[in-house]
Amino acid sequence: MKLISLLLVMITLVTFWRVRECEFVSCDDPMYVSENPHIRDGLTWKGIRWAFGADLFFNSPNADCWQPVTFLSRMLDIQLFGLDPSMHHLMNLMFHVLNTLLLFHVLRRMTGKMERSAWVAAFFAVHPLQVEAVAWVTQRKDMLSGFFWMLTIWAYVRYVSAPAGLSRWGRYGVVILMFGLGLMSKPMGVTLPFVLLLLDFWPLKRANLRWKEKNKWGRLIFEKTPLLMLSIICGVLILRNQGSHLHHNSVGTAIGNMLVSYATYLVKTIFPHHLAVHYPHPGSDLPLWQLAGSVLILALISFWVVRWARRRPFYFVGWCWFVGTLVPVVGLNDIARADRFTYLPLVGICIMAVWGAAEMRYGACGVRSDKVKKRRMAPVVVAGVILAAFMIGSMLQLRHWKNSVTLFERVCRVIKNRLLVHFNPYSPKAYDDMGVSLVHKGRINDGIEFYRRALQINPNYWNARFNLADALVEANRMDEAIPHYVQGLSLNPDHAHAHRNFGTVLASRNQLDEAIRHYQVALQLAPDDAKTHYNLGSCLMQQGKLDQARAHLEAAVNLQPDPATAEFARRALDKLRARRTHPAPQP
Repeated sequence: MKLISLLLVMITLVTFWRVRECEFVSCDDPMYVSENPHIRDGLTWKGIRWAFGADLFFNSPNADCWQPVTFLSRMLDIQLFGLDPSMHHLMNLMFHVLNTLLLFHVLRRMTGKMERSAWVAAFFAVHPLQVEAVAWVTQRKDMLSGFFWMLTIWAYVRYVSAPAGLSRWGRYGVVILMFGLGLMSKPMGVTLPFVLLLLDFWPLKRANLRWKEKNKWGRLIFEKTPLLMLSIICGVLILRNQGSHLHHNSVGTAIGNMLVSYATYLVKTIFPHHLAVHYPHPGSDLPLWQLAGSVLILALISFWVVRWARRRPFYFVGWCWFVGTLVPVVGLNDIARADRFTYLPLVGICIMAVWGAAEMRYGACGVRSDKVKKRRMAPVVVAGVILAAFMIGSMLQLRHWKNSVTLFERVCRVIKNRLLVHFNPYSPKAYDDMGVSLVHKGRINDGIEFYRRALQINPNYWNARFNLADALVEANRMDEAIPHYVQGLSLNPDHAHAHRNFGTVLASRNQLDEAIRHYQVALQLAPDDAKTHYNLGSCLMQQGKLDQARAHLEAAVNLQPDPATAEFARRALDKLRARRTHPAPQP
């Protein structure tokens, strides 16, 4: 067992070791990690309070959902390693290694099948679909969610195997604790209680599918009540905080994309090809043949696994694991699908494949011994070849995550070649993200061209409109930027940073009243933005409103902004104090 664990660690490290060469990418990493004002100072009491309150007691632009454990993990990384991206990536890889080992040991303990459990863990570890979750610093939540997911199952197996008594309920308390920590890492774990019910059927065999077992199933469901209550509470929080971010398509369109997404995930699990960080949402342009084909594939597999549920329960459990764990994320976002969503669902397909292959290997009987030997070796050879192919595929896919430019060059190239979705070959988001990457690299003019391409596809794509305006300002083309700010704010008047940046442009043109108005709106939307406080204080100083200016400049310093903003605010305060001590002579 120790040798197998060592081999699993080795193949995972060999596959993903080059992740240490990757940088932060412009997609989400600045907002949630590298430029997050609440995280970049490391572990502080102020940051810890924010971590537990963001998107629970208040909405924060630097939080995509309530996930305090993930926030604290990022703070600890910065406390230990600063903003060295290689260490942040290696921490992601460390959690992926731990998840692989936990999966192996949990399966081995539940089934007693060491070899099969090792193969499942190996495929989980190196599959190309895992690259996005491992190589994207923002997706630490997937690593932590997977970690506590596996620990919850481990604790549940210990609870099931314990004799009745006080200690058994103590073990159940550990199950609740691990599950709670998982939900505080990423809400996708809400489906775990249902997975535990699947495990009760197989391999724990606490109940079967016969009608006379209905009372036993009732007790098992009641046993999960605390976990189900936590899932319901977490689901309510998700709908409250992220309901406005869900994709607003018709019900029919959402269901159609969901069915096609399931089939696509299944195909990419078997044959991982044309992977990218962004898949454009098809909207209502979904081809009928894709929808019909997806329904047929899903229906046939579902009928087959139900047909064999009693004699081959691993097919039923693996398929339900795959389908069920994707429910919280399939078809609900403004993207068609994402590789990272398959991080845990992939386990279900691996169980189906490995246990099914084992049935082929050991199911022979009544034939000569040499044929038995060949039949038993064939699946092992095939599995080894597939594992090697997955390792090579992941290494190749990892190259695209080296930096933002290589990442979105891949997206644009795949979309332009119509390899992702032939019905929607262009994506404004892909070109917008590529523009952000180029601007961060200092290639401002190239970034401007990509923003313009995004707006040619969708003139109402306000994010590209604001990014174009900011890039034009950075290129010192203020007059060109102003119309884009005006049009962007007409499309999205609640964008705090756009109000702040537009105010800065207006202030540079000495239009102080208009600039102040935009700064005030920005502070209503983002009260803790130190840069906005500094800019507003500077404008008020120029107008001679010293008391108001002082309040905003002090707020800018107290909010612990980046060093440059803090230094500018302190200098402005010194000038303000000097003006109070030595007022200008009256004419």
